[in-house]
Amino acid sequence: MKAILQRNFYYRGKYFYKNFKNILQFISDIYFLLKNGYDRAALWDIDIWFVDTMRDILTKFKNNTTGIPSEFEDNPGQWQETLSRMIVLLDNMDMHDVSDSNVLSFCTHTKEKEQAKNQFFELFSKYFYELWD
Repeated sequence: MKAILQRNFYYRGKYFYKNFKNILQFISDIYFLLKNGYDRAALWDIDIWFVDTMRDILTKFKNNTTGIPSEFEDNPGQWQETLSRMIVLLDNMDMHDVSDSNVLSFCTHTKEKEQAKNQFFELFSKYFYELWD
């Protein structure tokens, strides 16, 4: 919802009145979200949408866990560490922060993102059926 608001109402200050032209688009975006269960932005940048959505979900699991997988019943802190690790990997594979223009560091940065992605999906695959609360 926050992304929809930011995407449709981006004028601030004395130019706030320019946001009025986006009200119909905002209503259309809300209708799409309610009808389909996901934001329209997921259609054109699913990688960013997935990272943002999974980060929010895993953070809520970590902070509000009422149940843990049976293999972690003896050591519930380890489940918290696993969720924390998955959140860090999501942060590392986030495509928003490509800020360095140096080609060598860009290649290294891309390689690190690829490694983070592979490690995240390995954990995600392993605990896929355990991710519920």
